[in-house]
Amino acid sequence: MEVFRDITDNIVESKSVVTIGNFDGVHLGHQEILKSVKRNAKSLFASSVVLSFYPSPAMMINPEKFQGHIDLDSEKIDKVAYQKIDKFVLLEFNDKIKNMSAEDFLKNIIIKKLKPVLIIVGYDHRFGFNREGDFKFLENNKSKYGYELLKINEKFLNDEKLSSSKIRLLLNNRDVNSVSKILGQPFEINGKVSKGRGIGKTIGFPTANIALSHLKILPSDGVYFVKIYNHENECHYGMCNIGVNPTISLKSKKTCEVHIFNFNQNIYSETLKIHFIEFIRMEKKFKDINCLKKQLIKDKNKCLEYSYNNV
Repeated sequence: MEVFRDITDNIVESKSVVTIGNFDGVHLGHQEILKSVKRNAKSLFASSVVLSFYPSPAMMINPEKFQGHIDLDSEKIDKVAYQKIDKFVLLEFNDKIKNMSAEDFLKNIIIKKLKPVLIIVGYDHRFGFNREGDFKFLENNKSKYGYELLKINEKFLNDEKLSSSKIRLLLNNRDVNSVSKILGQPFEINGKVSKGRGIGKTIGFPTANIALSHLKILPSDGVYFVKIYNHENECHYGMCNIGVNPTISLKSKKTCEVHIFNFNQNIYSETLKIHFIEFIRMEKKFKDINCLKKQLIKDKNKCLEYSYNNV
């Protein structure tokens, strides 16, 4: 898959099937759109093209309500590539795009640069200044610009509408299991292992401190059963604590620490991929380090029991 961070004249040689959207999380509903793009492009002998934005428009339009991205840009690229899309145009959402009318965006970016013979959009997609570029707008301009139009209806899972907003709500509620079902894969974070204080090692629970992006949403504070993948894609079980470590720290800075079961290697500066499988318990302050250690043993046993029965 070719990735473009800017609009150029050579993205598409002759014709394309295009979809436009934020695609944060690339959940099962998004995947239906991408599969339709790929299928139709193949039948029309055209390039399959996805046009998206990063950071999310919501970050600029409603910064006080924005909780973070489900996927960072690199994670989104990987997920779109997995759907075997030919070309992914990932534009920076800036003031210029924010203030661009739907007419200008359609004419000067979609039509002029991407040459679509078919535009495929989700049932509620809108673009352009004040979100004026809805399905009706695209339909009214079909004959003017010579493209066909296809709308993908909303998708449901167990009678619940699939949406990125639903995923964020579930992450806030620590329901990573349900998030996995909507995504079609576990919720993940990617981060480099940074040097910590080494306190976990002194009680038999060494942890890898994961450096996180401020743009990424996390599950709410607590302990989680996770799978950890290294740069060679080797998988290990472990548990992850998200929170402020109230038993051993007076600071309120949130951290993400991973204890990898049956593992004793130096992995500082390595990038790990962490898949969240199940919520174990809330973070809490213990009377002392000894009480914390006893709880960590219980947590590990619960994770191992879950892995034997469910993973």
